[in-house]
Amino acid sequence: EQKNLAKEDILQALYDSESANAKNAYHTIRKRLLKEINDFLYLKRSDIDQSKSGEVNKSLILVEHLLDHQLVKLAWKHLIKAEKLASEREFNQQLVWIYDLQIKNFDASYSENSLNEIVALRLAANARFQEDESLKIIGSLVKQELDQIILKGDDIDLQSITDALIKQFELENALFKRPKLLFNFVFLTRTIMLGRKDYSSFEGFLLNSYKRLSRSDFFTKNNADHIKILYVVAHTLYRNKKFDIAIEYLEKILADLDTATKGTYKRFYPKYLLLYSACENMKGNLDFSIELLSETVQISYLEKSDYLNGSLNLAVYYFEKEEYKAANQTLINIGKTDLWLEKNMGKEWRLKKHIIEAIFQFELGNPDLAFDRIISIERGFTALLKTRKYNKVAVFLSLIKQYLNEPLIVKTESFFEKVEGSFDWVGAEFEDLQEMSYYAWLKSKMQSRKFYEVLLELMNV
Repeated sequence: EQKNLAKEDILQALYDSESANAKNAYHTIRKRLLKEINDFLYLKRSDIDQSKSGEVNKSLILVEHLLDHQLVKLAWKHLIKAEKLASEREFNQQLVWIYDLQIKNFDASYSENSLNEIVALRLAANARFQEDESLKIIGSLVKQELDQIILKGDDIDLQSITDALIKQFELENALFKRPKLLFNFVFLTRTIMLGRKDYSSFEGFLLNSYKRLSRSDFFTKNNADHIKILYVVAHTLYRNKKFDIAIEYLEKILADLDTATKGTYKRFYPKYLLLYSACENMKGNLDFSIELLSETVQISYLEKSDYLNGSLNLAVYYFEKEEYKAANQTLINIGKTDLWLEKNMGKEWRLKKHIIEAIFQFELGNPDLAFDRIISIERGFTALLKTRKYNKVAVFLSLIKQYLNEPLIVKTESFFEKVEGSFDWVGAEFEDLQEMSYYAWLKSKMQSRKFYEVLLELMNV
């Protein structure tokens, strides 16, 4: 049994005394223990890190050891090898370290460059490293603002914030000269678009950036990064309702996963399965999607977010098939409190889950429970529902309440006109996929048709 002991209790247990000598002995052994733990964690981390960056770091530790023992020729051999790898992968922080070692231990007999050339290389690597760090700082600042959107539902203009930060850090020109920096900027931009749910605006920039990166040799040296951006492309196309093209990019991911590291495979294979099942679902292959996703959520190495998103999607697929009890049970099986879900997945995710639960309860024959749930949603998510991004969701909840209060009104011309006039549509190709799903359910009630049939029709399948 684990116990939290006070220092005095530890001294008494170890030394049967609280004297000054006992305290000194305790602090000495405590420092040794912490050092051993630090050494163990460092070695464990080094052993786990099978990346190319980790390989460079290990080589440089070996180089420093060799130099400490005056094995200069062998040290330079490994130093040049590390430089080549770091240059290929644009590991600028390690390159600064490499050039510092070359300058400090310069020997014309082993070096491939003159001292002046090494100094120039060091300055260039450091300038690139500073650009990398600046983009990381921008990313952290943007993430801080995004957290306000995800967790609190605040309406914030992330694009303006990002543009100002890029100008402040003078990165405008560097972004289009360096593939790695452009790659990182794509993901920073995606963070903004996720916050705004503006996938249609992001698609053109994303595809153009992907083509530019493909024309360089960036992906040939970075398989994991290729898989990462392919997933973003496929997901963006899916959210823009271009399901066939999204599947084409998913097939490229599957091909790349064959040669991926174990860590990359475990991270992206489940994401591939989740997105593939979602695309097939929107293409009308509901049974296939249910079968695939049922197997996917059982994968032992699923990340927490993938399990939760997969479970929510699976519940919706059962609902589309009108297996309402299975749909509801799938949500129940998530088994987490609202506080836990909001802390781990954000306020928006919890809102989506609650709306789905309310609709499920109605179809299970519990209209009063569904109505109470909607009232609870409106009270608990007041600030979020007032934001521009969730305006249509707020309208949808209001219409559902009216429907639940007066079930027969859904068949009237006046209700139909109210529904059509309540949404500020910008065209099916630009509308958010999830918001259109809510509308499809309401429309299915107005037309006495199956929800899944109406959903596919709206998605232009």
